[in-house]
Amino acid sequence: KQLPAATDARAVVPCLSCGRMMPSARLAAGVAGLFASLLVKASAEYNKRDAEKFWGLSAAAYCGGRKGFNSDLLVSWKCGYACDKVSLVPGSVAPFGRAGVPSAHGIVGKYAPAEDAKCVVAFKGTGNVGDMLTDLASLVAVELDGCAGCKVGRGLRNTYDAIKGDIQQHLRKLGCKSVAVTGHSLGAGQAALAMFDLQRDFHLEPSYTFGQPVIGNRAFQKALSSAASSLYRIVNGTDPVPHSGPADNAEGLYTHHQGAEVFFQGKVTDGHVECAEKDELAGCSYSYFKERTGLDVKTITTAAGEIARLGPVAARNVDYHMYYLDEAIAGQDAQKNCIVEELGGTMYP
Repeated sequence: KQLPAATDARAVVPCLSCGRMMPSARLAAGVAGLFASLLVKASAEYNKRDAEKFWGLSAAAYCGGRKGFNSDLLVSWKCGYACDKVSLVPGSVAPFGRAGVPSAHGIVGKYAPAEDAKCVVAFKGTGNVGDMLTDLASLVAVELDGCAGCKVGRGLRNTYDAIKGDIQQHLRKLGCKSVAVTGHSLGAGQAALAMFDLQRDFHLEPSYTFGQPVIGNRAFQKALSSAASSLYRIVNGTDPVPHSGPADNAEGLYTHHQGAEVFFQGKVTDGHVECAEKDELAGCSYSYFKERTGLDVKTITTAAGEIARLGPVAARNVDYHMYYLDEAIAGQDAQKNCIVEELGGTMYP
């Protein structure tokens, strides 16, 4: 079934072959003549192998919160399936977090080979009740220090502020000259805030996030536009989280994403669509979500309305948020990603 044709050329790249989507390179060629005004990212810029590495990093960031997991396995980078996805220098990996701030956790590490001085920060996503409360707090917009006119979700700002000093300390200790960021869900939102913060002191490497919510208002989008040129937001099907974000009385629900959207309607082997960042929700997933769920999130104007209208839709589509690149990145089905200790030994749960 074909997606509806684009009604707003600023925001929507239509699906040309739903059910079996056209690979990105062929899609770009096919769209070029018809939609010359759209800025579709070149397929060479999105790298499947890199995306899988960042998937592993984002999945590994959840390991520290799993019962029976020994955090030393993160330091040695032998946490199991998630760690096997990417090579980090053993001993360079440092978990970070703050007691009493349940949503402020993740890992910092250095890519192998160490002499390249390239590092990565992976943020843990929503994994417990405390994280869910942070998600709800992020529906309330607050001002962001050091960014004129910028507003972001309160929960995201407060949790990132609690850990940003630790992150920078770890990066300096490792001698990092450049850094990439990643995360899933709440962690993806913190990764975007980290890009804004870290761009002052480090060169930003291409970064990938999974199921990233809207972070802030138009002013924040513009402030991050340069740094976000190396950000790829991967969205899976009708995942509701990329269509949620803060709201305020002046602007209503924020719909200003950062970076390029990489949208998978189905399996990875069916291909993907790439959309450039625009002023509104990037069109690939927005158009698809609107058609499949019947909800146009641009008609939501308040945080209360977001909970009332998007909440029930989110509950019916939560599985799309837990699976990325055809594998469980979070939730109960993702237990295989981390080794846990049991009966004096180690095993996959």
